[in-house]
Amino acid sequence: MSTLKKNALRLGKPASTSKQRTNSAKRIPAAVITQITRFGKKYQDHLESRLAELSDAPSEVRPSNYRKRAFDHYQQLGQIACAHCGFGIRDVLEIAHLDCNRSNNDMENLAILCPNCHKMHDLDMISTDTIRTMRDRPKVAVWAKRMKDAGKKAADTRLSNNQKKQRQVAAAKAVITRRKNVVASRSSDR
Repeated sequence: MSTLKKNALRLGKPASTSKQRTNSAKRIPAAVITQITRFGKKYQDHLESRLAELSDAPSEVRPSNYRKRAFDHYQQLGQIACAHCGFGIRDVLEIAHLDCNRSNNDMENLAILCPNCHKMHDLDMISTDTIRTMRDRPKVAVWAKRMKDAGKKAADTRLSNNQKKQRQVAAAKAVITRRKNVVASRSSDR
C-alpha cells in the first residue's frame, strides 16, 4: 500500500489520485468522526466559558498584550530600541520579563531587548540591574565624545586647502612668466 493511501486512510479522506477511484469504504467510520466533533464542541464550549470568566474578571487579572503595551509605553519615551545594545528594528525586538515571571506584566518588569541580549539576560550573562539601569537612562547621543577635535581638524583642512590654492595660483603665474621669458629670449636672439 502506498504512503499516499496510508495517510489518506489515517485522515479519513478517500485514497484517490488522478489515476485512482474514490473508495468510500476506506474512510474513517462515522462514530469516530462524531467523537472528534463532540470533542471539538466541548473545547469550543470551554473556550467560550473561559472567555466569559475573564471578561467578568478585574482588569489586572485579565491577560493582556504586554508586547503592544510595552512598545506603546516606550514609544512615548522615544526608546524603541534594545535597552542594552541599542539595536532598533522593531519587528525583531522582544519584550523581556525582568523577573522571569511571564504573568507579571507591570511596566517596571518589562524591557525591550534584541533576541541576543534577551537570551543573555535569561542566561544571567547580563544582570537585571544592568538592564534596568540602561533601560531607564536617557538615550541621547553625545557627539562631542565621538568628534573630539573635529572642529580643529576642519579648520586645519580649510587652511591647508587655502594654502594649496595659493600655491597653485603662484605656480600658474610662474609658468606664464617662464613662457614669456622663453618667447622674449627667442625673439632677442634673432
